[in-house]
Amino acid sequence: MITVALIDKYPIIRMGLVFCLKRHFSNVSLQEAYDIIDYQNLHYQKAPDIIIQGINEEPSDFDIEIVGRIPEFFPAVPVIIYDEKPSLFNKIASLQSGRNGYVLKQNPLEELISCIENILEGKPCSGANFL
Repeated sequence: MITVALIDKYPIIRMGLVFCLKRHFSNVSLQEAYDIIDYQNLHYQKAPDIIIQGINEEPSDFDIEIVGRIPEFFPAVPVIIYDEKPSLFNKIASLQSGRNGYVLKQNPLEELISCIENILEGKPCSGANFL
């Protein structure tokens, strides 16, 4: 069983990811949270196998700071940044902070699934919007 942390401030985004990922992965446990601090408070007993961190169109300074703190909480857990708006700055910041993937929310779901599968197999993400 793989555990995926779905972190996004919008519940409808998390709900959609739960629905889609459960349809694709038969052995997945999905845990949702508003941000990484909320996740740690709700699911502190076990580190997830992968984190999908949503970034929204207008992230606040606090949101950016919290995303940057993920390695403090789970240093060995791969992270996919799931961004609402294409941003070279976000891609570069993700790469520099050791994130494993970068996928746009508007892209086909298959890109996110492919990224997850690659990370779980120990491979880097590949494709136009992956690091």
